[in-house]
Amino acid sequence: MGKTLIVFCIMITVGICATGVICAWEQTDDPDLRVFEGKITAVDVSNSTITVNGGIEMKFQISQDTDLEKSTYDIKLSDINVGDYVTVEYYRSGSESRVPEKVVRVMVESWE
Repeated sequence: MGKTLIVFCIMITVGICATGVICAWEQTDDPDLRVFEGKITAVDVSNSTITVNGGIEMKFQISQDTDLEKSTYDIKLSDINVGDYVTVEYYRSGSESRVPEKVVRVMVESWE
């Protein structure tokens, strides 16, 4: 019983720590930095935009400064496909606005 309890406590502690590490990058002191997650519904390479549905649909303008990543690899906008699940970090145009002003990072999540 004693060893089982210790192993159980270690598993819970590791789980809590892992969750904190995974979610830590979402926490910021900047009130205008936002994170939006969802599935890609459109990719427009010629206009450098992606549209993401995460309960609501939002269009994001991708710039040369935007970090595009899949796993640990840098990718191009043309590597992003409709149906991909992404996390988008962006600055909004003001504290009361939902309009994305500058996209900082797009991470394509792997669901394989």
